[in-house]
Amino acid sequence: MEADFWSGYIRGTRRLYHGDKFGTDEEHDLWMKAGNSDDESRRRQGAGYMAGFNGLVIGAAMTAAKGERT
Repeated sequence: MEADFWSGYIRGTRRLYHGDKFGTDEEHDLWMKAGNSDDESRRRQGAGYMAGFNGLVIGAAMTAAKGERT
C-alpha cells in the first residue's frame, strides 16, 4: 500500500530535519533496516523512511514509491 511508503517518508523527513532530537538512535536503526524486511508493509515503510531521511524531494520520492508497489 502506498500509504506505508508515505508514512515512512514523513517520519524520515522529520528525523532528517530534527536530527537525534526526533526519536532514538535505536528507532532510527530499526527504520533504516526495515527496508530489508520480509514483511511487505514494513519494507515499504522502511523504503519511505530512507527516502525521507536521505532528503529525496517529493518528485523523486513519488518515483521511488511507484517502484515499491507490487
